[in-house]
Amino acid sequence: MKNALRNFWVALLSKINDKINQWLNAPKSKLPTMDAGDDTVVNFFAMVVKKVLNRALMGAEFDVISDSTQAEPLKELCEDLNRNAYKITAYMIAGNENISGNSVAECWAVPSFIKVQEENKLVHSYIDGSRVLITGIRDDGEISECYMVLNAVKRKDKIYFLYRKHTLSDEGDLSISFFVADDGANIVEADIPEWDDLIYGFAENGEKQQKETVYKGVNHIGFGRYKSPVVPLNNDTVYGVPLNYGCGAIEQQLKNDVEQIELEMKASKKMLFPDWSIVKEDTRGNAVSLGYAVDEYIYPIKKKAGIDGSLIDEYCPTIRYSEYAKKLEDDLCKYQARMGVRDLITHTENTSGATATEIKSKNADNMALEQSIRKALRKGNEETLKADSIYLNVPLDLWQYDEDFQDLYTDDTQKLNEIITVMNNGGAEVDDLVKFYFPTLSDEERAEKIARINESKQASTESSILSALNM
Repeated sequence: MKNALRNFWVALLSKINDKINQWLNAPKSKLPTMDAGDDTVVNFFAMVVKKVLNRALMGAEFDVISDSTQAEPLKELCEDLNRNAYKITAYMIAGNENISGNSVAECWAVPSFIKVQEENKLVHSYIDGSRVLITGIRDDGEISECYMVLNAVKRKDKIYFLYRKHTLSDEGDLSISFFVADDGANIVEADIPEWDDLIYGFAENGEKQQKETVYKGVNHIGFGRYKSPVVPLNNDTVYGVPLNYGCGAIEQQLKNDVEQIELEMKASKKMLFPDWSIVKEDTRGNAVSLGYAVDEYIYPIKKKAGIDGSLIDEYCPTIRYSEYAKKLEDDLCKYQARMGVRDLITHTENTSGATATEIKSKNADNMALEQSIRKALRKGNEETLKADSIYLNVPLDLWQYDEDFQDLYTDDTQKLNEIITVMNNGGAEVDDLVKFYFPTLSDEERAEKIARINESKQASTESSILSALNM
């Protein structure tokens, strides 16, 4: 299927071939880099990606704020973005190979209507970089034309793709059309009933025809684009690049390090060589064994005449594991530095006893990347929800996007004491303290908690504010 998809994109580009499309989709990187989904190797890139995901998305909460019932579907769609935050971010920073052989680090959240109990329901499809193709860019850097593969099926040994085309005119009109194509990018008529509602409509005379949907003056490409925040140094590409962009050489070195360690361990394993006289033979005079070794590391030998020796000789060399492991650790530090992160999959720094400020200082690179990822997520979420609003005809002024993340580097005790000090000096209210101490309380629950605290204070109890909070 992967090769069929690649053939499809190559054929499509050849059909719409011009200089701009050649530049947009030309090969950019010189050396191949590791695929985070490759489970056939010791995948250090996957380890880094998982660490970055956990840090960047810790405590992530996305929400749509609105008092209008018209915006209720947007709240449900925003919850869907929250549920798929890990998938979106993984596509965005890990990448997937496209037609040029490069890894495209993007996720497109594409809204479309499906039938649920005979009613149209808007849902999101999350598409990785291997299934997207940009063929037009405006002067402001925004996409003006693109293709995406939504689905693929196999019928009678032939693969068919459902692809979707978006075009944004200079006047801000969005046009969307669907096609069925073979892997040669030829538009074909195929009996695939599950796609008919997307592709076809009916003319005024009742005839079935291929449909094109136009949204006038929306000035939006019609989906949410999550583009990697990684900067491709000394290069120019319209696509997002993965976190390990430009790491081909150091990844090859890491592969060599692992192979050297495995070779060292294999070459240093203990072996015993017992004299044949103490080995049990079968009727043919062979050692009773499976193969030559009696038990993986036991190899019977027949000593030459006139050579003295013990009944069992032993081979047990010193393992140089620590030297090789140190080399691997040094290269992993270089690898992480090349990606702009620090000590995520190594443990070279001891932060035991360090203050929150010291920990933040040592994690400055990691924090910068996390903030960049969150900024890219925010932009993509807002673009997706705006696209949802277009399809649902919900005015943009009826809702507002909101989000929250947990600060991994905040000392909660220190922060709590700061709020109490500010509150005692009149710079904060009990509500601020309750919000920090109980972040999951609803507005009503928080109001009840504050009321109980005020009642306790009015009763002249001697309990502290912290005791009152625990009521």
